[in-house]
Amino acid sequence: NVALSPSDSYAGGGTWFEHSGETLVCERGGALLHAGGLPHCGVPVTRGVRHLLVLFLLAAPLPLLAGRLQAIGAAAGTKPQFFSQPRRRPADLALSSAALQLAIEANPRDAESYSQLGHN
Repeated sequence: NVALSPSDSYAGGGTWFEHSGETLVCERGGALLHAGGLPHCGVPVTRGVRHLLVLFLLAAPLPLLAGRLQAIGAAAGTKPQFFSQPRRRPADLALSSAALQLAIEANPRDAESYSQLGHN
C-alpha cells in the first residue's frame, strides 16, 4: 500500500494486523509491504478521505497461488444461506471446479483442494 493522502487529511484509517494488534498508518509517499497471507484489514476512515495505491506482488514460483486458487474455489462453491445478510449469490460450481483444478495443478500435495473439489 502506498499512501497518497497526507495523514492529517483524514481520521481513522490505517492497516490493522491481527498478530500484533497494531494499526499502522503511513504518511503520504510512504509504503507498507507485508505478506498477503498475514491476517490484516483496513481500519475505517472516520473523517475525510484516504487514498491508497494498492499493489499485489507475486513471486516467480507463485508459492501462494495454490492457496489463493483454493480460497476462490471454496468461496465460489459455497451455497447461499437463506437467512444470511447480505444475500450471497448462488454457488458457481463451474468457477469453483476450475479454480480447484488449477490449485491441484499448482500444488498436487495439498489434500484440501481435492477435498473441496469432492464437495462440488
